[in-house]
Amino acid sequence: MPVSIRTDPFRQQQVCKGRSLRTPQARVLVALVPTYPNDPVSEWPSMTATRIAMVTGISPRSDCIRRALRGLPEGSSSGDAHEGLLARLYVESVKVDVDGVLETYYQMTRAGMHALQNYLADRQLPQVRPASMCVNKRYNGNKT
Repeated sequence: MPVSIRTDPFRQQQVCKGRSLRTPQARVLVALVPTYPNDPVSEWPSMTATRIAMVTGISPRSDCIRRALRGLPEGSSSGDAHEGLLARLYVESVKVDVDGVLETYYQMTRAGMHALQNYLADRQLPQVRPASMCVNKRYNGNKT
């Protein structure tokens, strides 16, 4: 029988060791937290990136959820390079056919649950900033 991250506790500890989450990544994991963590992982919630954005209170048009899931590559002008939740194996993606359209759903792994617990052990997740504070001034017109 093949061993996966879901069934191999050694692999789970190895993945989680020594890596801190960024705040947007923690928000994504909080959105994916199951109601009953002792249920099999196959019964944990899965959501599209748009649904995750809606649950977390972040604009679906924002790139924040994609960055949290996929990270930023080295040399990016958008910020410091970092691994995303998918690369860290805290979240996995599944393609689902919905009415003939392939949609990507994301689901937390046990390693992601462990990482979130470690993140929340010594801090609280800050409130999401109001959308009015996140608008670039150049898009507000020539109001001076």
